[in-house]
Amino acid sequence: MENKLSNELDLTICLTNMNNVTNSFDRIAKKLINDFILIVNDSKFRFTEIEFYYHHNGKHEDNITHEHKRKQGMWRAHNQGFDITFEGNEISCGGILIRGLKQESNNKYTNGPRRCIFQIFEKFNNINGSKNIIEIKYKPKKKPKTIFKTIRQLSDKQKKKKYANKYYRYYTEIEEWQSKHITNNQRKEMETKRKKI
Repeated sequence: MENKLSNELDLTICLTNMNNVTNSFDRIAKKLINDFILIVNDSKFRFTEIEFYYHHNGKHEDNITHEHKRKQGMWRAHNQGFDITFEGNEISCGGILIRGLKQESNNKYTNGPRRCIFQIFEKFNNINGSKNIIEIKYKPKKKPKTIFKTIRQLSDKQKKKKYANKYYRYYTEIEEWQSKHITNNQRKEMETKRKKI
């Protein structure tokens, strides 16, 4: 399987202060949701929901972040779903968790990080030598969508941690999501605790 990420998506995080970290997340979220598509072989998807996790020693110590040693801009699968990675090394690591996708051919929404992985695997080729391609490509929307941010969806244990109430979850088109994948309470919480970017 080819494992590529377009160099046009700038994943740089400015660490001079907390506002600049947040501004970096806002910038990346806008670009990823409005300007890029996810390609899995012949299928194309738009990103509709993502979450940011980033830990940097002494600068942004989000201890909910999974540690890894991957290079920046790689795909990383784990128990909660799959990420686009930030650089992982001795002082920093992190990723962008893919929480929601919209298939371009039929406008079908997939919500939830594990459901997104299942959707991607459904688009894989057969096992007999066919290569699989999963990458993002620059394809700006003709009319950019309004993007909101809210607090991340965390376990009760994680909600007690320092960075739990940061607005690091980004989404768009929530009114179109399938009701079987999001409860009315979840939708209400996301719409109540949100900021427009």
